[in-house]
Formats: sequence, structure tokens, C-alpha cells
Amino acid sequence: MSKDAKILMQQIEQLKQEVDLLKKENERLRSQADFWFRAANEGKPTTYTPEERNL
Repeated sequence: MSKDAKILMQQIEQLKQEVDLLKKENERLRSQADFWFRAANEGKPTTYTPEERNL
């Protein structure tokens, strides 16, 4: 494998890892947003804790 190909393979692997991290962060933010929308629709003033998101 050429040097350029190895570099590209490393960059691809790094990008895959970044995408995975972004997907996890997106899911966390989506869960938090769902919690807030639900709380707002129910008229409940509240603070967010991760344990509450699955109510």
C-alpha cells in the first residue's frame, strides 16, 4: 500500500470516529430537547437530569 493510501485510510478511520462521536452527541441533545418539549407541553417548570429523560 502506498504512503498516500495509508494516510487516506487513517483519515477515513479518524472521520468515522468523529461521526460516531457526533451521532452520540446528537442523540444526547435530542433526548434533552424531547424532555424540555414534553415538560413545556405539560406546563411543568423543571430542571433536566439524564435520569428523567425516559419518563
